[in-house]
Amino acid sequence: MSGHAVTLAGLGPALAAADVIISCTGAAGHVITRDLVSAALTGEPRPADQGPLVILDLAMPRDVEPAVAGLPGVVVIGMDWLSEHGTAAGADDVAAVGAICEEELASYQSAVEAARVAPTVVALRAKAATVVDAELARLASRLSADGLSGRALDEIAQTMRRVVDKLLHAPTVRVKELAGSPGGEEYAAALRVLFDLDPRAVEAVTRAATEQEDTR
Repeated sequence: MSGHAVTLAGLGPALAAADVIISCTGAAGHVITRDLVSAALTGEPRPADQGPLVILDLAMPRDVEPAVAGLPGVVVIGMDWLSEHGTAAGADDVAAVGAICEEELASYQSAVEAARVAPTVVALRAKAATVVDAELARLASRLSADGLSGRALDEIAQTMRRVVDKLLHAPTVRVKELAGSPGGEEYAAALRVLFDLDPRAVEAVTRAATEQEDTR
């Protein structure tokens, strides 16, 4: 048994692949609509042996549009049904489900925090690449005049890029790991200060990522 936490944007694909959907948001309206479920199941046919899609709606007010229950191959269980029928689940079952939810929530939160520092990491690597390219251009103009072969220049360029990549690897990986810890954003801020990153470059990366996400 395994589970995954998804954003509302990833809900459609999740509906097609899941056996059970647990929804409990604070939304004022319906999050899971008949059209959404119908489109998901039509676009990605469920294998015959997969069984029905069970949607457990724990939200108050409901997350699931009532019409969803009328779709073939879909079972909707709401709070009213649970209150009437109770549950036959044992303590071990409840503990197992709780552990899955906690693990996936922690994983999702870590991914969200890592995504927040990603623009800083991208901007840092972009700045490093710009510096390397400028130094290589300057070096090439000098060494070419001394008769150094193009192959030798290529070897020098690859070596310089490898050195920079290795130097940046540890801090960029570490800042992503620390992003989920208390005060995680402070580590990204320190990285921006230490490497004198242009705030506009970081903002440009953020905008580009947002626009790309909106077009999906």
